[in-house]
Amino acid sequence: MPSLLHEGILELIRERPGFAADLLRQVLHIEVPAFTEARLAEGAFNEVVPVEYRADAVILFVCGRPVFGCIVEAQLREDPRKAFTWPVYAVTARARHECPFVVLVIATEEGVADWATRPIELGGGQVWRPLVVGPSGIPAMTDPEAAAREPELALLSALAHSRGDSDLALSVTMAALAGVAAVSAEQQVIYFHLLRAAVGDAARKAFEMLPQRLEKYLTEAERERMREARTEGKAEGLATALLQVVEGRGLPVSVALRQRIAQAPAEQLSQMLRRAALVASADELFDS
Repeated sequence: MPSLLHEGILELIRERPGFAADLLRQVLHIEVPAFTEARLAEGAFNEVVPVEYRADAVILFVCGRPVFGCIVEAQLREDPRKAFTWPVYAVTARARHECPFVVLVIATEEGVADWATRPIELGGGQVWRPLVVGPSGIPAMTDPEAAAREPELALLSALAHSRGDSDLALSVTMAALAGVAAVSAEQQVIYFHLLRAAVGDAARKAFEMLPQRLEKYLTEAERERMREARTEGKAEGLATALLQVVEGRGLPVSVALRQRIAQAPAEQLSQMLRRAALVASADELFDS
């Protein structure tokens, strides 16, 4: 099962696919053609024989048509099998979308990054290698204002640098928290919990001191957004649990009812969840 750290790294890409272009340009100095849209693409690469390879995330950079592609792999440990699958990803995606494609490996451990950079022998003297971003290549962002401008990079910085030197760990974590405050309320919930779960022990002090330490980085409007984000996160969890109970009982749920549940406040959802095991139909959930 994928870990929270693995999924968290990919969430940064999925929430803003253009972040992949930022990494290629800013960290690896790879030239990415001008594009008007960055979007997620299908990550399964099937062969004629019944074998499926699935990449973590596939990004297409489009300007009328695909002009460049990037397959992002979050790699937390060495995996010899990748020497066979990574080249497949690049070649298959290139043929499918008819544009240049690269494989970008993001590693939060330096040893894993070193392993990933080794050339892969294809045979006949041909070699292939992915592009790799490891901790030494990820800038340690300690400036809250810079983090607010580039929140995804600030999050990645904290994931890479929050487990070593305690002073640096605290600095990158506090900067990343300022970056969290700069994104949408929905993203705040995702990024905040990812950061809290993934940082090292030293950086956890930042969360213990959060009410005091975060004050100097946030405006009143930003603090209100963070409070709203936490409320929305609670409501979202209750809505999910409610649907799971109702659907688990075999009760049909219409599209309109799903929308009403998604828009309901947390307090009402909590009351509905207590009744979910007793109602005869899903529509009765909103009966007072």
